[in-house]
Amino acid sequence: MIAFLLFQACNLSVRSDEKASKELIKRDLEFSEYSRQYGLGKAFTQFADSAAVLLKPDRMPIKGSLSIAYYYANLNDKNLKLTWMPLDASIADSRDLGYTYGVWQLISLDSMRQGTYVTIWKKDENGAWKYVLDAGNEGIGNN
Repeated sequence: MIAFLLFQACNLSVRSDEKASKELIKRDLEFSEYSRQYGLGKAFTQFADSAAVLLKPDRMPIKGSLSIAYYYANLNDKNLKLTWMPLDASIADSRDLGYTYGVWQLISLDSMRQGTYVTIWKKDENGAWKYVLDAGNEGIGNN
């Protein structure tokens, strides 16, 4: 009987991990869809935690939601479409911290770029997932 209960508890834990990971992947997809509909600047501002950090090539980290909003305020993203697809997610046992990673695509009027990314997420005081760190790199190999 004890072995059966332990087995059931392990199964529930695995299912809840999968459920939590799927919830985070869903949030990441909502983030991407918001970027597609409203622009990458609005998306990266809207989904940021107040202490979020963006890592961008050739510059120091952009720290805090106000700095992120200022960074994107000067970007004309009308003709840019940034979308991404999470490939996987993982959630901490505490259920308030996790990460997603995947591939992204940026389409402009005359070019298309692709790459990979990782986003670290934290639940805010209202239980909503907000990103606390986002980083990406350009290029996708065939491996």
